[in-house]
Amino acid sequence: MKSTDGSDGDIMAPIIGIIGSYGGLNIGDEAILASSIAQLRAAAPDLEIVVFSRDAEHTRRHHDVDRAVNARTTLRAQIRPEVQRLDLLLLGGGGILYDNEAQYYLRVTALARDLGVPTFAFAIGIGPLERRDDQIAVRDALNEMAGITVREVTAKRLCDDVGVTVPVEVTADPALLLEPLPYTDDMLAREAIPTGRRLIGFSIRERGGAGPGPAPRGWLPQDVTRCRRCLADGLCASFVTSWTLGDHEKRQRCAEAHRGTPPAAARKMAKVDLSVSHKTPAAPTQPQRTVSVQREFCQVH
Repeated sequence: MKSTDGSDGDIMAPIIGIIGSYGGLNIGDEAILASSIAQLRAAAPDLEIVVFSRDAEHTRRHHDVDRAVNARTTLRAQIRPEVQRLDLLLLGGGGILYDNEAQYYLRVTALARDLGVPTFAFAIGIGPLERRDDQIAVRDALNEMAGITVREVTAKRLCDDVGVTVPVEVTADPALLLEPLPYTDDMLAREAIPTGRRLIGFSIRERGGAGPGPAPRGWLPQDVTRCRRCLADGLCASFVTSWTLGDHEKRQRCAEAHRGTPPAAARKMAKVDLSVSHKTPAAPTQPQRTVSVQREFCQVH
C-alpha cells in the first residue's frame, strides 16, 4: 500500500489501475470492465480504481470508478503520476493484444514496469500477431507480468509461440459474471419484439482489426438466406448492432443508441433462446450493408 504522498508509510486503501479497450466502443469490453469492477469492489470495498480508457468521460459516466484517464491521447509525462500511485496495474481483459493495437496498451504497462508497479494480465485475448515488432513487444511485456490469464487455449499457445516464459492460465471471460437487469415482456413489446415466440438474437458488427485472415466476400446473400431458413419456423429475431462509422464520437453514439449499458444488454439477451454473433467484413459501405441485412430480417416478419 502507499501513503497519500506516494511513499511507503501508513496503510492506505489499495489503488488498482485497469487498462483495456474501454470507452464505449464495444459492449463486450464494457461488460468485462463492469464485471471486473464489481468483483474488485466485492473483494475490497475501500479499493480505489483507476481506469486507463479510450474515453475517460464515458468511463466515469458509466462505471463505478474513482478516476479515469485518457490513455491514448495523454502524454507519457502526464500519465506517469497516475501510474506511480498504483499498487497494481491490470492489463485486460478482452482481446487487446493484436497487430497494430497491442503497443497502445503496452506503453502504459511499460511505464508501470519502469516505476516499479507490479502488472498482471487478466482474461486477455491475443492475436493475430503477425508483425514481428508486435510479437516482440507482447513477449517482453508479458514476461514482466506477475501473472497471466487468457480467455482461450489458442491465446496460451500464441504466448508460447512468441516466447512468453511466465506461466499462462486459461480462464473464463469476466463478462460471464455480469448480473443482468430485470427485463419484462412489456419492455420487449416497447421495442416491437413479439412475445410468446422463440427468440434469436443477432449481433452484427464490423469485422475489426482482431479478425483473423482476409475479410470474406459475398456474405450478405448467404447470411440472409440462412437466417430466413431459421425464421421460417416461426422464430423471431432481435438485433444488437454496431459498426464502424469512422471517428470515435460517431462510433460511441451508435454503440450507446443500439446497445445501452452492459447490464441492460445482458437483460435483453437473457430473453433470447439462441444468440448469433456475426462479424461482417470491413468495407466503406459497411453501415449500409448492415442496415440492409436488418431490413431483410424484418421483411420475414
